[in-house]
This record gives sequence, structure tokens and C-alpha cells, in this order.
Amino acid sequence: MFAMMLSLAILTSLFFVIGSETIDAPDRIGVSGPISFNGTQFSLAWSQKPRDTYYVQEYLPTGEELESFNQMMAIHLFILDIKIEDAVRQKVQQFKNRQLTDKICQFEVTESPTGDEFIVDCIMSVSKDDQITLVEFNVNRFKRVAIGSGKPILALPAMGICLDTARLKMTKELSEKPLW
Repeated sequence: MFAMMLSLAILTSLFFVIGSETIDAPDRIGVSGPISFNGTQFSLAWSQKPRDTYYVQEYLPTGEELESFNQMMAIHLFILDIKIEDAVRQKVQQFKNRQLTDKICQFEVTESPTGDEFIVDCIMSVSKDDQITLVEFNVNRFKRVAIGSGKPILALPAMGICLDTARLKMTKELSEKPLW
């Protein structure tokens, strides 16, 4: 199915917000789950193909529902011909733009010793009426891997709320996680 793809970008997101029950969804990208992350099993709950070059799959723990959840992991797959460094620059610019309106937003970029992988982590908030209503911790992992046809893809962000003490643990676990 992905033989015609030159390059892909996968973005995975892990959210910690509020929770209850999953629904069945078709696997569109070959990652039916469950996905194990940070001691939790995430099962496919929802998927969509909004454009020819963009797929989204969301995963929830057992007992969680899309309308109200405590944790979520999502994979955003973009079919793009892009270098890892350019994808990282785009993500950094997105966070810099967010800093203009989000007092909490801070981010850091870490390059692997071999230079073939990057982690961009960020803490950000959502406010309503000058009150912070949500805080997310994001770990965005970018790495070239081959799937299916052997064509290279870029990967893998994760997002979630966590304490600073858990930040290093989540970042380390995501950086060591096999992509397929």
C-alpha cells in the first residue's frame, strides 16, 4: 500500500487529560496495537485519513473513551519528502510561535550521538479566561525507519501531562522504543 511513498513522517502523541471506554476503528497504517508505553497498553480507538498524504490513528487504554480520557497516544502519518532536520525545524518553529501566546511553553531539542535521530520535547498549556485549563508534556521523536516497501519514514512524537520527575523517564522510554 505504501510502495509509492517517497518518505513519511509519523507523529505520535500521548496525551494525559480525563477518561472512560474505547471503540473499534480500522487500522490504516499497519499499527493495529496494542502499543505499550510507560507501563500502559494502548489499543486502537479511532482512525481517519483526512487527506491522501495524512493519516491519524488514536489509541486509548482499556476503559477510556475518546470524548473524555486520562491518556491517549496518537500516530499522525504524513507522506512527505522531507529531511529529518527540516521536520525538526518545523516543529521547533511551531513551538516558538506558540510561545508568543502560551506563558508555559518551553521546549528542548536533543540530537542522538549518531545524528540520525532527534527528540523535541515541550511543555505547553491551554488557557481559558486567563486560567490554565490543561498542561501537556510533548515528546516528539524523529527517526528514519523503513516499513512495508522499505521506503524511509520519519517518526515519532508523543505528548502527555507529566511531572518534571517523570519527564526524563518518558523521554528515555520513547527514545528507546522500537518503531515497528
